[in-house]
Amino acid sequence: MEPSMEAGHMFRLETESVLNILSFLTAEELELGPSLASSWLKGLCRDNLIWKNLCVLDWKQRRKEQEWLKFLNENADISPRKQFISRRKENIMTLPIFSMSNFLMLNQPTGLFLFEPRYRWLIQRTIEENNGPGIFVYATSSVAVGTQQWLVQVTDYNISADGSANVSLLPVAKCQLRELWAEEVPNYENVPDLYVGLVEELPFTRAIGSESEHRNRVLFLNNDEVVRILNQQSEEAAY
Repeated sequence: MEPSMEAGHMFRLETESVLNILSFLTAEELELGPSLASSWLKGLCRDNLIWKNLCVLDWKQRRKEQEWLKFLNENADISPRKQFISRRKENIMTLPIFSMSNFLMLNQPTGLFLFEPRYRWLIQRTIEENNGPGIFVYATSSVAVGTQQWLVQVTDYNISADGSANVSLLPVAKCQLRELWAEEVPNYENVPDLYVGLVEELPFTRAIGSESEHRNRVLFLNNDEVVRILNQQSEEAAY
C-alpha cells in the first residue's frame, strides 16, 4: 500500500482510537516502531503532545501515577516518549512470591509472621535488594502464570536471630504473573523452594475491571490540536 493510501486509511480512525492502539504496544514494539513503520507513524512517534497524553492515559490509577506525572511536567528535557517507554519497563519486575489464602484490600494494612526457610529468604532478599523495606508478591490464590495477585509494600519489619520475621505490609497494587520459576533456598536442604515471578504491575482500573473496559478508557485531549498534528503528518506522508 502506498504511504498516502495507508495514511488516508488510518486517519479514518478516531483520535482516541489511534492513541489507545499505540498505548497497548509493548516497550519493545514502541522502540522498533519508529524505525520500521510508515512515514506518518514515524512522525507520530516524534510528537511530544501525543506522547504526553499517552503518558496521562497509561499511568491513570497506577501506583506511581502522581510521582510520574510530576516528573513528566518538571522535566521537559526528557521526551515524553522516552518516559512512556521507561515507565512501561518499570511496570515489569522480578519479585519473590509469598503464598497463602487470604482476603486483602488495597491500602489496608496487614501483617505476617514469616518462619519457613523460603519466606525467611524472601524477606531477607527483599530488604537487601532495596536497601530497606521493598515490595514482594502476596499470592492469595493458586500461584500460576496469568493469575492476578497482590503487590505488598513492607512498611515495617523485625527479624529475629533465627531469621524469622514479623512484617507489616500494605497492599499497594495488583499484578499479573507473566513467568514463574522456583529457586532453591540458600544454606538449606530438603525444604520447599521459593517461587519467583516476572510480574506486570497493573493499574487499579485494569485489575478490577474487564480488559474491554480498560481499552475503552476515555482520554480528554485538546482534540482540535491533536487532529491538526495528525492531519499534518498524514499530508507529509503523501510526499
